[in-house]
Amino acid sequence: MKIAITSGHAQDVRGAAGPPPWGLDEVNEARICTEKIADYLRAAGVEVETWHDNQSQSQSANLDAIVRWHNNTAFNGGDHQYDISVHFNAYQVTSGGRGCEVYYGSPYEMAKKISAAIYNAADFVEDRGAKDGSHLTVVSGTREPCCLLEICFVDAQDDCERYRASTDAICEAIAATLAGQEIPDERPPIEPPEPPDETVDYVEMDTMATDGVQVLINGLTIHGTYVEGQPVVDLVLEGHGDVSMLINGEMFHNEPPPFPERRRSRRTSKT
Repeated sequence: MKIAITSGHAQDVRGAAGPPPWGLDEVNEARICTEKIADYLRAAGVEVETWHDNQSQSQSANLDAIVRWHNNTAFNGGDHQYDISVHFNAYQVTSGGRGCEVYYGSPYEMAKKISAAIYNAADFVEDRGAKDGSHLTVVSGTREPCCLLEICFVDAQDDCERYRASTDAICEAIAATLAGQEIPDERPPIEPPEPPDETVDYVEMDTMATDGVQVLINGLTIHGTYVEGQPVVDLVLEGHGDVSMLINGEMFHNEPPPFPERRRSRRTSKT
């Protein structure tokens, strides 16, 4: 199964907004829900692509861009099962609630199921159900069966409070309805990367070395320099594998730690 999801409106073509301090911002919440729904769908094994309009500067440009993305860009213009557009509703400011609804093109039964799932997940005051969306540009313009979700009313205080308390549950319920299965609680484990080949034992060494002082390392003489009148040799050593380093008669042994940690030693010798 493949599903394409967009959030309603655009970054610069804002949708509805409820009154502060409790009202919702449609564009912001639609983007949050779009990505949450997508994550739950992916957990159920569904291929999902999402998009948010950050370019349009007018309502007509925004609607054209959303339809164009669903038809020509999602899944490289290929076939998919559903086009979903996530929105929030508005009417008049009220302290009460109004509930949820879903507009449909051809998938009436799916729209009805999604609306019921949203209603049950948030315990909204009303399931307004599936509604004919043939007059809506996105619903009528997309090639694949489309559902436009109106999750709740941004200007109904009871809706906003129930939505905030149930955002994850709402998104999971939408995803489960689209996927036709429950969303698994546990995600597939991420396989750790293969450790690099550590079969070669060697020592990396960075030195500051000119005339002035010398250090004997594994039989090799390193000449140092004078810094502020003091002879100094500055060494940076990194052991790879099972190696030993004899520095001025003192033995240093590298014991390879478990992947991916490494031991890095730095020694400054003054003579």
